[in-house]
Amino acid sequence: MTDNPSDRLLSQRYRNRMMEELFCLADWEDTLSLLGIDEYLQILFDWVPDYPTFPPNEVITEKEKIALSKTLDLLNEAISDKSARADMDSFIRSGWPQRIASTAQTALFLFESRGRFSEKLEEIEPSGHEYS
Repeated sequence: MTDNPSDRLLSQRYRNRMMEELFCLADWEDTLSLLGIDEYLQILFDWVPDYPTFPPNEVITEKEKIALSKTLDLLNEAISDKSARADMDSFIRSGWPQRIASTAQTALFLFESRGRFSEKLEEIEPSGHEYS
């Protein structure tokens, strides 16, 4: 990886990480059992820590931002629902994971329709290639 990546390259990497977290939210059964309720609900906020304010990111489209906002809003609602978060069974019965998964899947589909950006090279549009 580049030692001093440009703002553009960082934005590309952040968008890729958001896609990975959306996948984890959509795959709620495996993710929830691995991370637990609190980590599951916070996973996307690592990349949008000041939501509803988005950090500058020139590679995310307005449509992607709207879809991401819907997922983040739903996560915030679930975080506020303390009774549903009493334990894993209560949380699953509340329907939050399923609703979050549906919204995250919709957002992920939108992100995937453009593809992933390079982790190493600045791109105008996502190349979709995997870079290690």
